[in-house]
Parts: sequence; C-alpha cells; structure tokens
Amino acid sequence: MNSLRNPFVADNFFGTSYAPKSHLSYSLIPVENGAIFQIHEQSNEVTAFLKKGYFQASNGLRVAAAEFPEFKDSKNVVYLRGTDKSNDLKVDRTRFISNPVRDSKITMINEALAELVDTVKKSTFTLRPRTMAEELAAILNNPFNTIKVIKL
Repeated sequence: MNSLRNPFVADNFFGTSYAPKSHLSYSLIPVENGAIFQIHEQSNEVTAFLKKGYFQASNGLRVAAAEFPEFKDSKNVVYLRGTDKSNDLKVDRTRFISNPVRDSKITMINEALAELVDTVKKSTFTLRPRTMAEELAAILNNPFNTIKVIKL
C-alpha cells in the first residue's frame, strides 16, 4: 500500500489568507494486470484547488475532481473526490494489458498525486468565510454531532 499523508496545519488561524498544509491519503494496490485505487482522506485545500480546474502533472497525467474517485487510463486522468459525497469511499479497479504497464501507471499516479499535494502546499488561498447557513448545514450534516432541542 502506497500512502501519501501530511497533517493539516494552518499557518494563520486569524486571517482568511494562509498557506495550506494539505493532505491526501489513498491506497493504490497492484493486482494481476490491474490496480485498486481508493481515497481515504482528502483535505479541503486539495478539493478547493481542483475546483478551479484540473491539475496537469509534469509526467503528463491530469488530476481532477469528479463525482467519485477513479483512474481513467484511456483519458490519462486520475479523478479524486469531488461533487458526490456518497461516492467518496468508492473503490476503483482499473485493468491493464500487463503487469509492467500497470507498474508504470502506478508510478505515474504516485508522482502526479505527490506533485499535486506539493503544489497545493505552496499555493496561497484566500477562502471566503462561510455564511451562517453554510455553517449550520455543516454542523447538522456532521454525523458525530448530537443536537438536543429543549422546549420550555
């Protein structure tokens, strides 16, 4: 299992502009003439960066956000988490014509994702503050929050 993981640490908690410390954790497991790909964690900074458009890695592979994570060999694109949260933990299986081709593609994916995370870390974002409605929606949609209503 190859994993690229860096903890998120904001450099400036009080301003809206900061250099993000992004992270991306994934599994890319070689199998006979194929690979299994799954995203475990993806920071908000990576998602925000990809919302601006796709990332072109120096090895030619593109990284983009889509409905669900997958590797499209025919399009030379790795799709990360994107618009549909229900598919965030989807496991993608891609077939290749041989194990040497598979190994080459796995290397390309690892290099492209490492380059993406490095680029996001070096970028400076200006994030707009959440509206009160967005803040409330985030609290209500968090399965770990318990909200009690007390009527007087």
